[in-house]
Formats: sequence, C-alpha cells, structure tokens
Amino acid sequence: MKNNNNILIWAITILVILNLTIVGTILVKSTNCSVNSTNKQAVEPNEPTIHLGKYFKDELNLSYEQHNKFREIRHKYHKDTDEIKKRMQKIRNQLLVELGKQNSNKEYLNQLANEIGKQHTALKLLTSKYYLDMKAICNNKQKEKLYAIFREVLDKNDNVLMPEKKNNY
Repeated sequence: MKNNNNILIWAITILVILNLTIVGTILVKSTNCSVNSTNKQAVEPNEPTIHLGKYFKDELNLSYEQHNKFREIRHKYHKDTDEIKKRMQKIRNQLLVELGKQNSNKEYLNQLANEIGKQHTALKLLTSKYYLDMKAICNNKQKEKLYAIFREVLDKNDNVLMPEKKNNY
C-alpha cells in the first residue's frame, strides 16, 4: 500500500512538473512571439516569401519553369503551415484556459499537450516535404546550394527567415 502511494505521489509530482514546464514554455514562447513580431527579418505568414522567392531564384539560378514550380510549392507550404499554426494556437489557448481553472483536469491537459505534439510533428513533416519538393526540381548544383540556403534560413521553429546578407531586396 505504501509503495502504491509513493508511486502515485511521484506520478503526480511528474505531472505537476510537466504542466509547469508547459506553462513556462507557453509564456516564454508568447513573449518571444511578441519580440519576433517586430523583427523584420522574419517572413510574414500572409506574405509568403516574396523576397525569399527572388532570393531562391537568384541564388539557385532557377529557370522560369523552376521558379514557377518553386512559387507553387512555397504557396502550398505556407497555406498548410498557417493552418497548423492556427490549430496549435487554438490548442495552446485551450491549455491556458484549463490551467486557469480552479480544478484543472489533468487528463484533458495531457490530451492537449499530446495534440500540440501531433501538430508540431505535422509541421515538421510539412517542412521536410517542402524541402524535398523543391529539391526534386533542382539539378545537382542547385541541390547543393538549396541545402546550404535551407541551413541558413530555417530557424528552430520552422520559420523561414530572410538571409541577413540578402535583406535589402
């Protein structure tokens, strides 16, 4: 009986720590989003990479056909990622509402945390598809350059940033 109580206490402690970590992450993330919204380097979701498209065209020396395909791929990627990001924000809001309740439902909080994880996975998969779709229409030299560009412009949150040296388009 005492062993079961100890296990239960440890499980509750871990859940509390997990929930506090989630809240902390959300707070830090929302603060970073406020700071990043003033950062002109990030490409706005509703303006999918007008300058980045020119950057890819110039840096990869894309043909007219390749450039059009890149534009289509980019447009679909931004449309799809915007939807996922909206769903993630909705789930984060639900999480905050539940955390703010007098008696938060831990099972529901766990479900929300799992759903955020699923959405994050979907976002990573879309980013991989975006890169692979673009890579598929490149020649070998362009593929090497594309990889170098992706390493330069993709931040840890899957936001595509303008390369600093090309910011003045």
